[in-house]
Amino acid sequence: MASIAVPEPTMLAVTPWDKQALGDVENAIKNADLGLSIVNDGNAVRISLPPLTGERREELSKQAQKLAEDARVSVRNIRGEAWEKVQNGFKNKEISEDEKYRGEKELNELIDKKNKQIEEIVAQKIAELTTI
Repeated sequence: MASIAVPEPTMLAVTPWDKQALGDVENAIKNADLGLSIVNDGNAVRISLPPLTGERREELSKQAQKLAEDARVSVRNIRGEAWEKVQNGFKNKEISEDEKYRGEKELNELIDKKNKQIEEIVAQKIAELTTI
């Protein structure tokens, strides 16, 4: 869709391959509500990255935690769908009771593993953000 260049350490330049998409790219970045300064120069969208002040680091840490919570909610929703399929398989006599409980155990282990991964990733990101 576009090429991304780093002309300066605190700036990104997004150049869409289709110039008609330039406005759409600009709007998408603005609507992402990332607190970035955006300039459309007619050929590319230039994004100025603000310096990481203590306040900005805190804001980004909160955003990382919010994204982590969204990920956990998604994992819970997927778990609910999978568990429903297991229960329906048991009700329809497609699987045995032992398979149902084995499926529940495996599903819970997988969900715990994914939640742990989410926690590790967000902790690592927050540590990166808070390191000056």
